[in-house]
Amino acid sequence: MPNLTNPKITALLEWFQPFFFFDPTEQIFPAVAEEVLAHQGTESWTNPTTHQRGTAVLLTPSASTTYTSANVQAGVDDPSGAPLTFDATAPNGIGQAFPYNSDSQDMFLDCAGWDDTAGEVAPGSPSYTTGSIQYLQQLFSSLGHAMNNSIPLATPHPAPRFSVPRSNAPAIYAEIDWAGRYPVIDQQRVDQHGGTADFPPSMSVTGQAEPGPFNGLNNYLTVTYYLFYPAMETSPIAMPDFDVDRLREGQWEAVTIFLKGEPDFGSTDNQGRPDFPFSFVREGKAGIVVLRGLTPRFLAYSQGYSRGDDNFNPLAAEARPWPDGQMNPSLPVSVIARSHPQVFVTAGTHRNLYAIAATVTPGTSSGPDPALNTTGAAVMGAAGSVAGICAGISGLPPAAIVCIVIAAIVFTIGLILFILSFLLESSNPSTESPQSTQPGTDVARDDGPAAIPPTGGTVTTNASSTVQPTLRLVSQYGLDPTLPITSYPLPSPLPATGAIEMPSWWSFPGRWGVRITPLASGQWDSGSRRSDPFGRTRAYWNAYTLVQFVAASAGAVSL
Repeated sequence: MPNLTNPKITALLEWFQPFFFFDPTEQIFPAVAEEVLAHQGTESWTNPTTHQRGTAVLLTPSASTTYTSANVQAGVDDPSGAPLTFDATAPNGIGQAFPYNSDSQDMFLDCAGWDDTAGEVAPGSPSYTTGSIQYLQQLFSSLGHAMNNSIPLATPHPAPRFSVPRSNAPAIYAEIDWAGRYPVIDQQRVDQHGGTADFPPSMSVTGQAEPGPFNGLNNYLTVTYYLFYPAMETSPIAMPDFDVDRLREGQWEAVTIFLKGEPDFGSTDNQGRPDFPFSFVREGKAGIVVLRGLTPRFLAYSQGYSRGDDNFNPLAAEARPWPDGQMNPSLPVSVIARSHPQVFVTAGTHRNLYAIAATVTPGTSSGPDPALNTTGAAVMGAAGSVAGICAGISGLPPAAIVCIVIAAIVFTIGLILFILSFLLESSNPSTESPQSTQPGTDVARDDGPAAIPPTGGTVTTNASSTVQPTLRLVSQYGLDPTLPITSYPLPSPLPATGAIEMPSWWSFPGRWGVRITPLASGQWDSGSRRSDPFGRTRAYWNAYTLVQFVAASAGAVSL
């Protein structure tokens, strides 16, 4: 019987769910991807002045600089049209095999349209160079307001329609996979389409190249947490550097944790993924739950897009060893409650960092607390004066003795206040400010809103507010006989075997935002992909980054 069944996959994906900390200035938060797919515009694309809004799949020649209804393959290009559906059925199923040749064509989702369509610029002027950040901010303002109540609620005009319920909680898509699949995907691409391999060849013990795909990742499972941002912006703090970062509609980022175990190649699914034996057990008198059979060894955080980046070339990421007794102090990683890594998201650009990117001003002490110090001294002085007067009464009658006793008690109270003034020093708390206002400087602080997992205990953070995100559990493993959920909204109640999904759009190879006509002086770039036509995803490029990191360590780190 296989071990990697749906309940075990569910437990594993929940076990490593990260903490995501967002900067206080963040405006766009991880959204439910299905809401973009279900978005319907209510003005016709053929209006004299139109932004061509309403989510549709467009397929165009790579050299196109203008887009019309003739490019629409599925979805809404007119209020009377039908929205995309969450299945693989033509004409509007998002999971269908679109006739897409990536060598000569580009495919993308158009949600918010363009602010400079052909009908909105002077004849002969460049068009389709600019998306619409304002529309996307308004479209997802309820999510933004739920995360940060200083973000105003707004409704785009004209108001769009949605074929699914809206959510005010951030969404995280958590996927489990076998890391050995990524070199296999790479090899299949090279065999079928040519080009240079992304992963190195496997090496024998003698140092000779071996046939077949790279096998250095075969002992690893990956748990990857995908975040979909409806828009990417430049930093709201620093001056924009459009030679590096640009605005875009649709951005995918991901954090991957690499778990080392013993693969069971005697039990594989129909795509060759091996089973892995592991279990959660309670140990010790306290009954603490621990993971046995899988060991977290590495993490890789995706780190945004620069100008012209696409899934066809390596995407930026940083890999580090999982923190343990052998951790490299120059590459720190913070983990909460033994299994939840902390991720600090840069404002606007949504890069994932291992630490804050801000100047921290430590708290300062200004000496004894002035209120307690002054009050204590005054009380002691007054008590001393009263005691002197009482003691000066001749013969010390009983009333004078009582006076002296009361003065002594008051003096003692003043002395206590005076001592406490030194123990409770006046201090200013530590503060954070952006590192720099120079062009292209990212800002990531931990005192904005945070998306945190249910850890089962009390967790203290600097976050201004916390929310539990919606965790969507995705797996392509086929060892459990229960088929994954492909529909949306999810069924209620969820299956007792675990709410494992395989969304119909998961392998959609197009961009998740409008395609832009690039200008050297422009501010926009085309939307990013979750997966390219060859199956290369953020998890794929995170694994690529890990292999590069290990190779560059000169033997100090091994897989």
